[in-house]
Order: sequence, then structure tokens, then C-alpha cells
Amino acid sequence: MDLSQYPDVVVAGGLGPALQGRARGLSLDIGRVVVPDGPTAFCNAWLPVDRGWVSCSLGVGRRAFVVTAACASHAWATGATGDLTDVVTAVAAWRGGVTLRDLVTRFGFLEAEPLAQAYEDGNPAQAAWASTLDLATWGPVTPPMRLLEAVHADEVLGRLRPSTSSHRRAVTCWLDAYDPSAGKVRIAQEGAAFEVCASWDDERVHSAATLAEAVALGSALAAASPRLRI
Repeated sequence: MDLSQYPDVVVAGGLGPALQGRARGLSLDIGRVVVPDGPTAFCNAWLPVDRGWVSCSLGVGRRAFVVTAACASHAWATGATGDLTDVVTAVAAWRGGVTLRDLVTRFGFLEAEPLAQAYEDGNPAQAAWASTLDLATWGPVTPPMRLLEAVHADEVLGRLRPSTSSHRRAVTCWLDAYDPSAGKVRIAQEGAAFEVCASWDDERVHSAATLAEAVALGSALAAASPRLRI
């Protein structure tokens, strides 16, 4: 890393102190700034906020402060800017309660992450399913559409946020779209048969001969969990 691109950070003694100093100079409230231990302390900082945290790091190759606003379940927005004032102003606005739409409108270097707006609007599962069932989302990959449509049609699983992998014919349904620790149910096609497992069941694999049986089993596992949120 060429530290000559970051004279303000060098003078401050690291990214964390630089953020604090710039915020003080602008009379902005960015809250607590956490600096990691070890060799990355100089070039990284983490700022807790009500909606998760904002991380900031120094870019390599050019002057760039790389910013990510995120929480346990998803990222809100990401971007990079060469102006430290942009960073502390955006953090103060996000910490102060500005909406995601207003944040990315006011700060052009930030871009909302996929599904972030749906999370703010309160419908992440519906938005995730709309994207998952859209063939355009998959590009050149052939999706397991029969599996996806069957899971989406289920009265329990179809109301949970799905996630998929382009490498496997499988779909994962999260019991609580806002809390990944609540657990998940995964249904995967293995040849002509199916496998179902739940994260809170020690990932024990249940075999199913048909898709209908697999969906019914996955639905029953999800419905029986006290952490289910739909």
C-alpha cells in the first residue's frame, strides 16, 4: 500500500483516528470507532450503528476509502470514495436514521446492495423469491426451476427468504430473514432423489424419494421450529 496517498491518515495515526478527527472537525456524530487488533489496525475501522455497522478500509492502488454498511442478515450499501469527508458525512447520516434511498441518493459513491431496499421496506422474502424465479437472474446457468417452483408454492417455505447456489441443484430457506442464527432448511436434488436437512438438527440428512415428499418434509421441519418468523 502506498501510504503517500493517505497523508491525512498517516498524520492522524491510522484510519480510526482520522475518521474521528474529521468528524470532530465537521461537528458530526459518528459514534464509537472500533479499530481491530494487529497489523490491520492502521487501515481498518468499524463503526457500530443501530442498523448494524459500517466498516471502512483503505484501498490499494489508488486513494480510496472502501465503505460497507451491513448487518447480520445482509449488506445495506457499499462503495468507495477518495474523500474522507464523504465517509464521515455518510456515516453520520446513516447513524442518524436516513433511509437507504436517501443515503444512496445523497452519497453517489454508495450503491444499495441487492435486496437491501426490500429489507428496509419489510418484504425481503417476496423480493428474494421474485429474483430467484426470474430466469434473467441466473444468466447462462440453468436453474433447478421445478425444485424452486415447488418450494415457493409451499405455504411455509414459500414465505421464507430463499438462497441458492449456481453450483448445486438446491435451495435454502431461512427461518428468519432478519436473523440468520434462527436457522435454515435446505432441500437439494441428488440424482433422482432429494435430501433435506435443517441447521438446528445437526445438519442431519433426511432422504426423500420424490420432490413432493422433500418439500413436505422441509415444510414440517420449518413449521416445528420455535424460531420460525413469517
